[in-house]
Amino acid sequence: MENKDAYKMRRNTDPETSKNAAISLDPNKLEKIVLEAVSQFREQGATMSEIERMLVTIHPASITPRFKPLIEKGLIKTDNRTRKSVRSNRQQRIHWASEFYKETEQ
Repeated sequence: MENKDAYKMRRNTDPETSKNAAISLDPNKLEKIVLEAVSQFREQGATMSEIERMLVTIHPASITPRFKPLIEKGLIKTDNRTRKSVRSNRQQRIHWASEFYKETEQ
């Protein structure tokens, strides 16, 4: 199965091998893996760093691009809440699987 959205996963300046890899990649499989990982955090939600630490067998460069399409599909929710990253000690946005997302009271 050829990836129709391969152009979104690579730069025009990438070498031909990267372009071929993007075409052969199954983003739906990776999206499902990331969504399942985020779901395991339930109401607590997860930062990208937490998901990267959880999915140690997958390169972070394959994980982070999966968040945007999952948000666009409504499967992951996010708002202005953040939490310190486990690696960089910087604030990172929290992501929730849609069924566990609760809006903050203002």
